[in-house]
Parts: sequence; C-alpha cells; structure tokens
Amino acid sequence: MATVTYTEARPAPNDVQFFRRLRRWGALLNDGQLEILAPAAIANRIARPPLALRSVERRPFIMDYVLNDEMRVARPQRLAEILAVQGIAAAAWIRDSVLPEIAGADEASRWERAVTQMLDGERGTALQLQLRLPGGTERGVSVTRTLALSARSSLDRAALEADTLPDGVIWMRVSSLADPDVVSLFDRALIPA
Repeated sequence: MATVTYTEARPAPNDVQFFRRLRRWGALLNDGQLEILAPAAIANRIARPPLALRSVERRPFIMDYVLNDEMRVARPQRLAEILAVQGIAAAAWIRDSVLPEIAGADEASRWERAVTQMLDGERGTALQLQLRLPGGTERGVSVTRTLALSARSSLDRAALEADTLPDGVIWMRVSSLADPDVVSLFDRALIPA
C-alpha cells in the first residue's frame, strides 16, 4: 500500500516579498552592523512619507518634514508624537510590523532603527496617523508614501557637516562613511582657507 502526501504548492514570492523575507532573516542574526539594502528596482517601489522620525523614550516623534503641497494640507507639526498608524497603536505597529525586519545588536538600537523606518511601504499608498501635538491636542493626518528609498531628500543629512565656533574650535558631524568624498571633505574642513 502506497502512502500519498499532499502538499499545497506556494507561489514564489515577488521581489519585494523576497526582500522583506531576507530582512527578517537578517534580523535574526542580531548583528548591529548588518544592513540589507534594496536594489534599485525594489528601492523605487518602496517609499515613506517625507517625514524625519526619531525615537524619544521609545515613542516616535516627527522631527522634520519636507514642505510640499501634501504637507501644507496635512500640517504635521515638528515634535508631534505619532500615537497610531492606520488605527493601530504606534508601539504595536512597530513591534509587530517593523521590528521583525530590523537588525541590531540590542533591543534599543533595533527600536531606534525601527522608528525611522516605521512608515515605509508600497510607494503611493496613504497612511492615517494619529498625532499628539506639542500642546497636547490630538488630531489625525493623512500622508502618502512618496519618497522612494532610493531618492535623496532635503531631510537627509550631508555626509559631513562642519563649522568653526567663535573660539576657533572646529565642530564636525560625520553622518555617512558611504560617501566616497567624505575623507576629502573632512580634510578640507580642517585646512583653513
């Protein structure tokens, strides 16, 4: 007598689904240096609203935004706390939807990265956010994922920022070592003109 086992064939994932699975696998490594970057074909299909987010005491805040037509209507305020995304509490949204794809050496660094990526998704899709404004009032806003992961934004920091303080001390912030010109920019900032 022969035994027949039936297994249902799953369709192969599309490239975005495969990329997200790869990120989930990478997150399991608990490596603070790991970053899986989307190739151009995928990075152009994944976007975020033109908002800069930061975690403050494990709560997501809007630090800045690109002033475009949509933001003039939505009027997100700087330092507004995001309470909910699509009607789901922000902490639950991050924990369940974002954190499983974020690599990091410890829980705190994973959470920080997750907050900055919490609104990423399919380009052109809308998100409903519930905000608590700095004065304490709450209101909802609708924002669209328009800023592709592959696009540079005015919210992105320069690879190197430098300034000379009144007492002659040079202040520098290196935001990225991926820029091949960062070393020459650093040298030029140290050499007086």
